[in-house]
Amino acid sequence: MFGRKESKETNGRYSARSQRSWLAQRKLEQERKRCEDLIHYCERKIAELEKSKEGQLKAQIQRRAGSGQFLGRTLTELAEKNAELAAYKERRSLIQSQIEALASPNPQQIADRAERQNYLAKLAAERLEKDRLVGGAIKGLRGLLEERAELTAKMLAAAEAVDLTVGGDKLDAERFKELLASPEEVTATSERWYAWFIGDQGGMKSYAVVVDELTLPESLARANSYGFGDKVELTDEEARDLLRDTCPVGRAKHDLGWSFEPARIMPLEEFEALVREATDNGSTPQDLVSRRSTEREAQLKEQYIVEYQEAVREHRKAMRGDGLLIGGDPHND
Repeated sequence: MFGRKESKETNGRYSARSQRSWLAQRKLEQERKRCEDLIHYCERKIAELEKSKEGQLKAQIQRRAGSGQFLGRTLTELAEKNAELAAYKERRSLIQSQIEALASPNPQQIADRAERQNYLAKLAAERLEKDRLVGGAIKGLRGLLEERAELTAKMLAAAEAVDLTVGGDKLDAERFKELLASPEEVTATSERWYAWFIGDQGGMKSYAVVVDELTLPESLARANSYGFGDKVELTDEEARDLLRDTCPVGRAKHDLGWSFEPARIMPLEEFEALVREATDNGSTPQDLVSRRSTEREAQLKEQYIVEYQEAVREHRKAMRGDGLLIGGDPHND
């Protein structure tokens, strides 16, 4: 699999690391990359200065005018750049040790986390049982409230028969109205949440992340922090919005503003084919994804402009019909 491998299991079931830990590691990796860029810059600069120093030493040996002054400046700059290089390397080493500490928790940390996760899972299971009881109680309560409503309807008919004025809810019909609005379906929703939280969902499919960073709601089972190329398991419902391009097409009718967000995941087998194509072409998966995204954006933008222009024409036509628009617009008629 292309990209970072995220360990999902600890104690055989739950996530080995938290989302916060993964995000901290990603931030450190970015900082390490900046350090490495600065190290490479310093190394190139030092190589240039060393070359200049050699020429200036030769010039000084040959007693050329001004060569000693130039050599002094070069030696000073060399000392400064070497000090900078040492500082950047020390910083990179520190960052690397922090990354390793996050990426490889010690056995005691793993055991402590597993113990706390098991306790949290136990509490979630106990709450699910309460939710089931709540669901049964709500069902019974709704039945009682419906019986009460039937009796109230009969009372209203009986009151009318004796010409009794009962305005202002003096038959006490509305007092339990909010209770009747209680959710009818409680237990199934709780069971779906519990399955998601402990990682016991069915119907999961494999996808690959095709953006630099993707963060999803964290559960006990998954940290849900991903980078480009990482594998992620999702249900159809979870994947739906992540697979879809987001843009104003079909929504914005009178606003020429444009925004585009490409799909953030793709089916795993499609991504694996993309990796093979990139390898064959001497490219990278990121380059291919970026190019396809650019092509897709251009296609959607063209569609958006067509829809926008059509909406403007329809809007102007309606305004003329209402007598609100005088004359015409040669650019839209």
